[in-house]
Amino acid sequence: MYAVKKVMRLAFVALIIVCSGPTLAAINNARNIVYFDANNKIVGQQFIQCDNRAFHAGVIDTSNPYHMEMDFGCGNPVLVDCETSNGNTFCSYDPDYATRVPYFLSATGYTIQDYCDGNYNHATEFVGRSDCAFPAPQEISTIGPWLSGWGS
Repeated sequence: MYAVKKVMRLAFVALIIVCSGPTLAAINNARNIVYFDANNKIVGQQFIQCDNRAFHAGVIDTSNPYHMEMDFGCGNPVLVDCETSNGNTFCSYDPDYATRVPYFLSATGYTIQDYCDGNYNHATEFVGRSDCAFPAPQEISTIGPWLSGWGS
């Protein structure tokens, strides 16, 4: 009888673990994708934050080649330097907050620096930012209401 109760208890615990679903861990990089139309106007944006929360607004067309993808470090430790002294190795780490742009294509040949410098009339989202970063999503009011999820 004890063995049956033990098996039932283990099965119940396993069922609870399976039904509770996966735990969302922090990610290494946040992701931001901004979609442009043929005139370089921002028409959509989707992003995932370091805590795995995702949002999107406007026109999300993954087949649209005119977009910019940006990755942002989430502050995870990155090895900076190691040195060995008296047989011991000491390493230093810094948090990763770097911004990387793995993809960018403009319909009219503008560069990222053009966006930063405000060299065309749709650049207001970028102008005046010391790091030329994209604005927070709430600062782009022209693309529609923000919805949760990555969008497709």
